[in-house]
Amino acid sequence: MAGASLSLVVVVEGAPRQAENALRTLSAARQRNVTVGVCEVICVERPSSDPLGSERAAAACGGIRYVQATSATSLWEAARGAARSSSAPYFGFLPDAANLVTPRLFEHALLAFGAYPRAVVAVPAYHVGREPQTPRPPGEGEALDRELLASVDWQADGYSLFTVCTPDPGFKGGYLAPFTEAGCLFASRECLDELPEPKEPPDVPADLSVYLLGGLTYLPRTRLVVLASEGTFHQYHECPATFAAPERRHGSRELRRRFLSAFGAAREPVLLGAFSGHSLEALRHASYGATMYHGLRVELGKPDYPDG
Repeated sequence: MAGASLSLVVVVEGAPRQAENALRTLSAARQRNVTVGVCEVICVERPSSDPLGSERAAAACGGIRYVQATSATSLWEAARGAARSSSAPYFGFLPDAANLVTPRLFEHALLAFGAYPRAVVAVPAYHVGREPQTPRPPGEGEALDRELLASVDWQADGYSLFTVCTPDPGFKGGYLAPFTEAGCLFASRECLDELPEPKEPPDVPADLSVYLLGGLTYLPRTRLVVLASEGTFHQYHECPATFAAPERRHGSRELRRRFLSAFGAAREPVLLGAFSGHSLEALRHASYGATMYHGLRVELGKPDYPDG
């Protein structure tokens, strides 16, 4: 799309129903306060036994650009290749297309870059459900997921998703305490070009998120901006985010313990957003986690964010 200011790369691999839902939340009909043509969505589909296809992608999100990746292409290579095909100065990555998003994602990402051209924009991650998703008997997980989504009018009001979610294991401490991955990330072309090449290209969404967040926040002069009133909401399906949830919860706790005892986050987070009533509970949760983090850092005699 000529003239787009921001391109969002969405990676699809199976789970077409969930991907269709997610693409609907990214459509011009759902994203608020953004002029048509300013933001583009690039759908990269990796081969699977249950593909989405270009027609269904276009029906869910008008104006989408569809790219078919090859089986030999890693997740990172597919996402990077799609980004390089765009001339936009800013890019976003939604590594797992099973994630629904809130209605002012694009608006607030663009505001972040207006304030900080070298912003690293992180979007908090949640799971649809009352607890983090873990493997369930065949059909049961998706049935519970459908029931919860049917209980709120998420297509008319995307912020109602906050009432049927729980924090992703990688965000268990909230977005004001140290975190290692995000549901969606945005950065400038300049910063992406400065990223060091990974030793092994990330090939699952969580690994790609960790690589992007860690690499970008350690670049010089970047500013970590958290879109605190926005979110991504992972719909249940059989994928690494579901199967590895217990290990990720343990890993998240262990990483926070190391941060608390020895390190600080690479960048102090700047919050940006317009909080709706539904997102205030997430703000309360984040404030509680940050208060505990600050108290422990004071006990240790160390600053919260040495590189803030």
